Amino acid sequence: MSIKMSDEQIGVNHTTVFVEGELDIFTIETLIEKIDRLSVTRCNVNLDGVTFIDSSGIGLLIRKVMDWKEEGRILTISDMQPVVYEVMEEMGAFIILEEVYSQ
Repeated sequence: MSIKMSDEQIGVNHTTVFVEGELDIFTIETLIEKIDRLSVTRCNVNLDGVTFIDSSGIGLLIRKVMDWKEEGRILTISDMQPVVYEVMEEMGAFIILEEVYSQ
């Protein structure tokens, strides 16, 4: 299981992190560490290259979105492959994220 990441600065305080590979209990910490090192106020995590995600990957992404919101920053998740979207939908991730974003 592997994960590759790259990032692109969109503006002074906005970065997109592009993720490729599998997001699971073995790889999610690498992504979280990368996000934690960012000093921007807005970050989008682009999951277009993610081929697999498990509950630990979803849980930690949601936790990170909540952490950023508490800090007054914005972390979004976008561009999922259908298989990743389906897993996130089945796990109720979008309901939780919608509630976090609406607060």
